Amino acid sequence: MSEAIKAGCKYMFEVQKLHRIQADIMPSNLRSQMTAVTCGFRRQGLNERYMNIDGEWRDHYVYARINEPDWSRAGAEDDGTNING
Repeated sequence: MSEAIKAGCKYMFEVQKLHRIQADIMPSNLRSQMTAVTCGFRRQGLNERYMNIDGEWRDHYVYARINEPDWSRAGAEDDGTNING
C-alpha cells in the first residue's frame, strides 16, 4: 500500500502540479495513520465530528503532504509520529 501511495503522490505533485494532498483518518485507525506517516504525511490537526459514519459523527485526524522543497523535513509541533494522541 505504501508504495502505491508514494507513487500516486509523486504523480500528483510532478505531473498534475498539486500543492497539497490531504488524508482524513479516524483516530482509531492506527494502521492508516502509520501508513500516512511512512508516506511522508504529517498530522496537522483534528476535525471533530467531521464525517457521519453509521449514523454517528466521527472525529478525523488531518494528515497532509505539501509540495514544497524540504517541507517533509521541516519542524512541526505534531509531526504525526505520535499516533496515540
